[in-house]
Amino acid sequence: MPVKFILDRQIQEHKKLLEEILELIQRRPPKYNKEAIILVNFIKAVFHAASLTKKEKELKEVKEIREKIEKKLEKELPPPPIPPKEAPKIEVPKPKIEVKKEIKPEVRPEFSYSFDVFGEKIGVEISKDKNGKLKYNLIFPIVNAKLVNDVMKIVGKKFEKNPEILKDKEKIGEIVRKICKKDKIVYSEELLKKIVFYLKRDLLGFKRLDLLMRDKNLEGIYCEGPKKPVVVKHKNFPEKIETNITIGDEEELKDLIKTIARKIGFKIGPENPVLETTYKGVAVEAIYGVGGATSKISLSKE
Repeated sequence: MPVKFILDRQIQEHKKLLEEILELIQRRPPKYNKEAIILVNFIKAVFHAASLTKKEKELKEVKEIREKIEKKLEKELPPPPIPPKEAPKIEVPKPKIEVKKEIKPEVRPEFSYSFDVFGEKIGVEISKDKNGKLKYNLIFPIVNAKLVNDVMKIVGKKFEKNPEILKDKEKIGEIVRKICKKDKIVYSEELLKKIVFYLKRDLLGFKRLDLLMRDKNLEGIYCEGPKKPVVVKHKNFPEKIETNITIGDEEELKDLIKTIARKIGFKIGPENPVLETTYKGVAVEAIYGVGGATSKISLSKE
């Protein structure tokens, strides 16, 4: 006979017995039987405690049965799949984006050449600016302007008495060395050569316009006032072209006009402000500014 059947029958018998006892104790005892009341209350307490104990026992049994079932299932069921390992993150290198620098088109001169003046190579480049306008650029020695002016003041006075001083390289070198020492400028033979170039340009030639006058490709030179670019007419181009040469101020321009007039044997000034003549195939026209008027000069080859 199965064990479960026997247990069920015993449980039914115990249940019936308990019901009979419960029915008996629930009957109200005689009113004045104190001992009976105490007995009934005691039995109720016993049954209440038994009921709690039974519930705890049943809960414990249910718990044990559940644990047995879980253990059995753990043995019979296949183990849960092992979660795959997370694949290592592979950093994909970002493609390098090369930022190309803006390549400015090389400015090539429309025309270039050179010529010699006082032992120095003078370059000329005629090119278009960003607006497509032609520009005549003279390339000549660069030197400290203050140093040249200081040397010019001393040598210029000596030149008026003795023009041969420009040939005395040692004497000029001594003057340049003294000024360089005073102004803390490094002296060199190359520096001396450049200063001699400017001395000859201004004392023997036509100052700022001298190099332009020595360019055989120019047919005309025009200065319409101070602080304005000198304009030239080049034989290889139909239009007039601005240069990188400017005259500093009105006094410098007046001094330049007086120097040119003196070298070609004329005198110009407030008393005689207009000059019109020809010198070695060059038409010279000059206005010496008087009363606020702007000085001007033009040199045109005939």
